[in-house]
Amino acid sequence: MGYTARGFHSGNRALEWLEEQGDHHGILGLVDLRLPGDPGGLQLGHQLSAVYRLPYFYLAQKAEDLQDPKVVLSQPAGYFTFPLDDAELHASIALTLESQKERQPGGEALLAPASTDEAILVTDLHGRITYMNTLAEDLTGWSLNEARQRPYHQIFELLDVNGAPAHHQPFNEDRVASKSYPAILKRRTGERVTILERTTSLMDGNGSLAGLHLVFHRGSPFQADDQAAPAEAAPTGNAPKFGQPLKAIVSAITDPLFAMDPSWCLTYVNRSAEQHLGRPSKALLGKNFWDTFPDSIHTKYYHEYHKAVTNQEPREFEFYHEIQGRWFEASVYPFAEGLLVFLRDVTQRHQAQEKARKLEKLEGLGLLARGFAHDFNNLLTILLGNVSLARYAQPGETDYQQSLDAAKLATNQAQSLVQQLLTFAKGGAPITETVDLNKDVIKELLNRRRRQPHLQYVFNLTEESVLVEADPGQLQRVVGNLIENAEEAMLSGGTLTLTTSIVHANARNRQELSDKLDPHTDYTILEVHDTGEGIPDVHLDKVLEPYFSTRSDANATGLGLTVCDSIARSHGGFLAIDSKLGSHTAVRLFLPTQRQRWQSKEPSTGAPKRQLNQPPRILILEDERPIRLLISLSLKKDGYHVVETEEGSQTVETYRAAMAEGKHFDLVIMDLSIPNGMGGAEAIQQIRYADPDVVAVVSSGYSDDPVMANYTEYGFAAVLPKPYEPSALRELASSLLSQSSKNS
Repeated sequence: MGYTARGFHSGNRALEWLEEQGDHHGILGLVDLRLPGDPGGLQLGHQLSAVYRLPYFYLAQKAEDLQDPKVVLSQPAGYFTFPLDDAELHASIALTLESQKERQPGGEALLAPASTDEAILVTDLHGRITYMNTLAEDLTGWSLNEARQRPYHQIFELLDVNGAPAHHQPFNEDRVASKSYPAILKRRTGERVTILERTTSLMDGNGSLAGLHLVFHRGSPFQADDQAAPAEAAPTGNAPKFGQPLKAIVSAITDPLFAMDPSWCLTYVNRSAEQHLGRPSKALLGKNFWDTFPDSIHTKYYHEYHKAVTNQEPREFEFYHEIQGRWFEASVYPFAEGLLVFLRDVTQRHQAQEKARKLEKLEGLGLLARGFAHDFNNLLTILLGNVSLARYAQPGETDYQQSLDAAKLATNQAQSLVQQLLTFAKGGAPITETVDLNKDVIKELLNRRRRQPHLQYVFNLTEESVLVEADPGQLQRVVGNLIENAEEAMLSGGTLTLTTSIVHANARNRQELSDKLDPHTDYTILEVHDTGEGIPDVHLDKVLEPYFSTRSDANATGLGLTVCDSIARSHGGFLAIDSKLGSHTAVRLFLPTQRQRWQSKEPSTGAPKRQLNQPPRILILEDERPIRLLISLSLKKDGYHVVETEEGSQTVETYRAAMAEGKHFDLVIMDLSIPNGMGGAEAIQQIRYADPDVVAVVSSGYSDDPVMANYTEYGFAAVLPKPYEPSALRELASSLLSQSSKNS
């Protein structure tokens, strides 16, 4: 680009070189913000500005590095981020060096005063003071040292004839420098002085604006109000005159629109911009654009506006307004008088994107959980089974029993954690059965939970059985989460009330409870009510969203109510929340009611056509050897004859061979998924082709698999999710074989 460049690897070496130079005019610095050593980049920038009065630019690896308020306070001429843009680099250096020429002896003729009684004031491209002569210091009341780098409208403060702040318009609509016109200058002391002022522009070698050159001197007082004002009088408090049709269109735009001059002073705001900033246009025009926004916006996004001015190209970016708590999309367009800035509120789009990201994150968690659930649940099956067997091996030792009970409880809790993640996995539905909400869910859960001593518990449960078609484990998880939330809302004490009730299809108060109720369905209602701190209205619509939590402790995941809502919807129900801040919170779970006690599911083909073997023969398909041994050991304790297989094709072959010998199997227990082999779903189809009356149980660690939820459709008589206790396996086997015996 024709410049002479010197490079240094440390701040000290750069300062030593500066000391060796007798004249610092025409020197500009490019400072690596991450320059190591002492002084580092930031300290070196401060010294270049405060000691040597040299212009300099920071070089940053990324825009985030420039957000430190200390960077702005060190007053650089600008910033660059890597990779550097040649055109931007060239233009910025040229503009900055041009604005420094007034300091040099024999500088540009443009900077020479027209006469010795004229005051001169010079700004850079950003409207900051770079030079004032002695007369300008006298008229304004500011010294050059005090005024340097301040916005010129703070130093050169104009008033209209009524004493109101007047907007300084350096150019007319044709981009021609203004002629001399009378104005009132408000000095630093508050005194008012009538002046005549004219403005010309500083241009760089490419004809681009580099700054302003103001020349002014004392003038005659303004004419009286009944006399005509001079034709070239300065506009007072108004923006540059847009054409009336254009102004009408712009004013009607429903999004904020600003116009500013090269010194960042607002020259136009539409009605939406007035509402956005909370002030009328009279209070905004002539004000610095950056003074209308929080300091953080200036710090983070100044470089975007700077690039629009420097490169004379449009810029688009998004920013967060911390005070309003909203996201905006800014479109910045250079034009003849400065910049047009168009803001669009994109908060809803950001919220939708954030919600989509959360759902995607949850889906990823579900897929991750499902990926290891099979192996994890197999391990839990082994742990739970062996703990249960060991517990009955030494029935008389109390301490021994307590230790094993603790291990069993921890295993059940580990299973619950996996199931919470699996709630979000794709595919499958709850493994349901008819359960009594009062007896099988609430009372069973409360028997295992420890009550908080500082709380009072009230239970208003119906005397009659409350039957629902549900997965009892998932339903216990919902009730447990709701109770835990209520307890945490009453850390200082209170009352937790748990109520069950039934609302019939013809009930008059149905609409008062919820508008989501199906008019032809009876619903069971479980309500958990607390007298705690309540939920603010602004949060009520968000409490069911993933990762949203009003708790601040490290264990708050924001998934508790999300899990409850997901489980409720998978059971054909829903959650409803009522809360009043400082008073209470009531969470109601609505589930379709079962009218009669559901009967055990029969094998799909009806009664078998053969007698049970004595002892009954049971065939096992399980790829994990420890689980095969656990199943075999448990069943043999009840006198069953057990045959083990570890892959589906082996199971099919064994079953067919037994049939050929007239020694059929009375029950088959099959693992659903066999890595690198035939699993239970395929094996049962081949066995049923040979024996339609086969009685089979499907078992899997993939408890969310569709086969597990709809097992009868796949030819199974029952389902046994992993992990399970040996006692559950033996009870299921006994039940199925007893039913087969009755039907034979």
